Amino acid sequence: MFWSKKKKISRECWNLNYSFIVWLKEHLSIYVKEASKMVDLEYHKFNFRGEEYTQLQLINRMIELVNYLTEDERYFDWDPVPVEKTEELLEIFKLTFPSLWW
Repeated sequence: MFWSKKKKISRECWNLNYSFIVWLKEHLSIYVKEASKMVDLEYHKFNFRGEEYTQLQLINRMIELVNYLTEDERYFDWDPVPVEKTEELLEIFKLTFPSLWW
C-alpha cells in the first residue's frame, strides 16, 4: 500500500503545478455544492482588484479559470494568457483560502 501511494504521489509531483489545478478543479465544485448546504457563501466579502466580491463569486471565478486552464491542455502552452489566468487563480485562492471551510 505504501508503494502504490508513493507512486501516485510521484506521478502527481512530476507536474505539481498542473496537478494542483486539476485537484482544485475537482474540489471547488464539490466544495460549493456541499458548503452551500451549511454556510452562506455570500456572507464573506473580498476586495479583489478594486472590486468587492462575495466568496461564492470568487469561487465561481476560480472554477471558470481552472476549467479554462485544463481545457485542451491550454495550461501547457505557457503563453501570456494561461500565465495571466494562473496568476489570477492563485491570487483569488490566496485571498479566499482562510474562508474555504464549513
